[in-house]
Amino acid sequence: MGSTVVMKQDPQQKKLAPAEQPTTLFRRQGKKPHPSNAIPRIHTLSEKPLNTKNTNLIVRLEVTRQRQNRGAAQKHDHGSDTETQASRERDRIEQLEQTLTRLQAECDRYANLFDAVPVGYVLLDELGTIQETNQHFTEMVELQRDMLIRGPFMRLVLPDDVQVLLGHLRRCHFVTPGSAIVRLRAASGRVFPAELLTSRWSTGASPRIYFRIAVTDITHRQAAEQKQESTRQNFQTLIDTVEGVVWEADAATLDIGFVSQFAETLLGYPVQEWYRHGFWESHVYVEDRDQVMGLLSRPLAEGDELAMDYRVLTSKRDLLWLHERITVRRRGAKLRLFGIAVDITEHKRAEESLRYAHEHLESVVAERTAQLRETVSDMEAFSYSLSHDMRAPLRAMQGYAELLQERLAETLGATERDYFERIRGSAHRLDHLIQDVLQYSRIARAPVEIKPLQLEKVLEPVIHDYPALQEPNAEIAVEKPLLPVLGHEAFLTQCFSNLLSNAVKFVAEGQKPQVRIGTQPIGSDVRVWFQDNGIGIQKQDQKRIFGIFQRLHPAHRYQGTGIGLAIVQKAVERMGGRVGLESKVGEGTRFWLQLPRAQA
Repeated sequence: MGSTVVMKQDPQQKKLAPAEQPTTLFRRQGKKPHPSNAIPRIHTLSEKPLNTKNTNLIVRLEVTRQRQNRGAAQKHDHGSDTETQASRERDRIEQLEQTLTRLQAECDRYANLFDAVPVGYVLLDELGTIQETNQHFTEMVELQRDMLIRGPFMRLVLPDDVQVLLGHLRRCHFVTPGSAIVRLRAASGRVFPAELLTSRWSTGASPRIYFRIAVTDITHRQAAEQKQESTRQNFQTLIDTVEGVVWEADAATLDIGFVSQFAETLLGYPVQEWYRHGFWESHVYVEDRDQVMGLLSRPLAEGDELAMDYRVLTSKRDLLWLHERITVRRRGAKLRLFGIAVDITEHKRAEESLRYAHEHLESVVAERTAQLRETVSDMEAFSYSLSHDMRAPLRAMQGYAELLQERLAETLGATERDYFERIRGSAHRLDHLIQDVLQYSRIARAPVEIKPLQLEKVLEPVIHDYPALQEPNAEIAVEKPLLPVLGHEAFLTQCFSNLLSNAVKFVAEGQKPQVRIGTQPIGSDVRVWFQDNGIGIQKQDQKRIFGIFQRLHPAHRYQGTGIGLAIVQKAVERMGGRVGLESKVGEGTRFWLQLPRAQA
């Protein structure tokens, strides 16, 4: 059973003169405004009104009438029928009282619900006057109920929004329900946006129109919407600043659902064109289309990631290379493709240029290799010529000079003997020079076999085979143990021989050569050093002496061909090491060579 909220006119309210009557929001064609100022009862939950005081009065009148009837009946008829009738009347009165109590309880319950609902409720008549409201609305506008009832609703609306409200009510007069958003001002001056959900209502007993309005404060909702819009705009700005085409498409149809503004910048097509069915597929270059579509048409699952390079046609019919990275994600029941395409045209051009350069380099290398082989072949022929064709006449010259010197020994004077000695010395030096050149050539061309070497085993034969390195001619001290290295044994032997020969040769006259040999770790390498007590080398000559045919002293003072240190440097370089020296004039020199360290 429904309850009724009854609106009663204030008996003290002044009745307006005809000129002061408010104009209705809606004009009825052929009808005047309702002549009565009384506000009919408004029923929110039933069509029939219920007034507790009137109901109690009716019951009391009915009880009095029944008592009067019962007294009259007792005067006229004292029979048994009177007693029976009185009993029935008592029962009926008791039922009416029970019904009244139940209805009152229902009315109170629904009235509490009406006030407790978390939405403001306002009932307006067709003049825009507030006829009823609930507790939530009074709290919303910070006014007491008695200050709102019979007052105009428009006084709560900001002036700029009055026309919005009037238009909304006019629409709801014909189409109901309807909604609108206006700004309301509370008693404290606080302005807040409110959503009005309005439906037209009228009673069957009265032709007057009323509007039932649900009022919701949407301050927080608008703030959230504004924040969401700001976030969306920021995200859109971020997407548009990415120098790549960011897009989303349906995995089944490949129809574009979103594409960033950079797509128009890159390819020249308006963004709206991308949303046409088949647009993207039709603009993939025809030679790449089957590969791209084949990759996308295979079964895809959520979480799959794809990467591919392909060409597309721009609006100017140019070809661009794109690198695409695609991720598959599920949205609802459908799979969606999320991708970003980056222009790699310049990268592809660089790759093509690099490929061409590589092919050209290969051809150049092949040509240079052929030239090098030819040069090596010429060097081998030259080496053969040195070792045979040139040394043979040299040996003949030396042999004939010795033969003539022996046969003419009794007739030769001092000058002639000096000439013969010069011829023999020159021939001897030239033979040594040829042998050193051949040795340098062999080291430059010979294959290198790198293996772990124990330096003591390489050094001891060198000292043993050269008398100039033994006592009493020289003093050689080895600081054992020597660290093992990775190298080529023949090359290392040649290096030790040349360095030791120089150490005992370049000393001051009358001074006994003293040489110390040791090793020290340098990172992952080993430095092998040879410290002598020789004449030393000036700083400006310390790099020059490793060149071929470089001599610092005349041959009559210190013999040599000027190739020994060049052989050492070439051999060490071919073993993957390097060579150097530290020297002071008059204090001796420390030569060193550095090679990779071998595991002990």
